[in-house]
Amino acid sequence: SLPLQAYVVGGVGMLFVLAIVYLMGGMRLAVGLVSFLYPAYMSLQCIENKPGAGEEKQWLTYWVIYSLFGIVESALSFITTMIPYYSFFKVAMFMYLFHPHTTGATKVYDKVVSVYVTPLIMTPKAKST
Repeated sequence: SLPLQAYVVGGVGMLFVLAIVYLMGGMRLAVGLVSFLYPAYMSLQCIENKPGAGEEKQWLTYWVIYSLFGIVESALSFITTMIPYYSFFKVAMFMYLFHPHTTGATKVYDKVVSVYVTPLIMTPKAKST
């Protein structure tokens, strides 16, 4: 295990980096970096390492949800600006979606997309007579 000094130095370094990010672009930039960098890295790893279908499903679903959320959020920005601490909720949501222990994107797909959306977009197979 790492000594306490390593955690203190790491924590101070992370606060310094977050302060610079916040000063450069505010909370919007910080949220964008959190919701994009790690998932993009993991998606590239997924492409290069040719993993199983479960990991591919996780990252493909994440990017579909990420894109859909961006469209909906853009259309409803007049509402989201009035919600206090909205950025923190957004970061928490994206972290739930991409975190390897929760695999939230896969859960959202299984419970929402496959139940409500997939039947609407799937074409029925032609009946053979």
